[in-house]
Amino acid sequence: MSLILSAAAPHHVREALQLLAGNSRLDLLATHTLPLLVRRVAEAPETLLAATRQGRLAGATWAEQVGGTSVVVWAPRLAAGEPESTATMLLEMLDRLLRERGTRIAYGLVAPADACLAERLRAAAYLHLTDVVTLTGTSSQAAGPAQTTDIQYERCLPLQRDRLVSLIEETFAGSLDCPQLWAARPAQELLARIDADPRGSSGDAYLVRHAGRDVGCVLLVDRPAWGHLELVYMGLIPAARGRCWGRGLASWSLQAAGRRELVVHVDAANLPARKAYQGAGFLHRDRRELFGKVFGA
Repeated sequence: MSLILSAAAPHHVREALQLLAGNSRLDLLATHTLPLLVRRVAEAPETLLAATRQGRLAGATWAEQVGGTSVVVWAPRLAAGEPESTATMLLEMLDRLLRERGTRIAYGLVAPADACLAERLRAAAYLHLTDVVTLTGTSSQAAGPAQTTDIQYERCLPLQRDRLVSLIEETFAGSLDCPQLWAARPAQELLARIDADPRGSSGDAYLVRHAGRDVGCVLLVDRPAWGHLELVYMGLIPAARGRCWGRGLASWSLQAAGRRELVVHVDAANLPARKAYQGAGFLHRDRRELFGKVFGA
């Protein structure tokens, strides 16, 4: 039977997403999550690729836009009995599409139980960057004071965007949090994740100040469709590190979230950050492998 690779036909979108989610997430897809993902695909339907044989779904992969020119790649999954070559061809087609769209960096998160997905990404020249730990918390879990002595949090105004960009870039220096990504991911790319989008997500950036000087920043985004807030980024400039301020920033972020769940993703190798988050009251949710691929210069 001949294999056809193309953007997923409308009648295959839900089936393709269910296939990509795998058994571990079927409970989520049975509720509000599947309709949300269908809407996200509709924003760029060409990014959900399907392999079909005689009209039946044989495999799928998806490049989910997350802001700016970054995408999260859902590693290809195949129908039972489908040869591995189908996954290879899906990723080759996705590569061509991403280059045409001007994608700068693609990354994928793979659960430990999905070793075959990790191998498919490696075979397509995705590099294993690190493991990522997901932590969650609410204000009721916050441990210790939310305010570190003499630290102020100032909401960043639109006119202060250039100042924020310079500050974020300064916090990248010597960062232990996915350092391989920052060389390919400028501050503007990070800020694109907190800009308002059609799904209702919107964010706020806060300048962290001490003694009249900018020493760090906190980026929070409200994701109402997912029912939580996300701490997209928290960073301190090199001169402000080593003073235990990170825990104060994390605790303040939990308080700012109020009763809403706050989610943060952190490099598993970044032990100081993990210690700060857990000391502030965040709890472990899961751990995944992070793969990345850079396109262009």
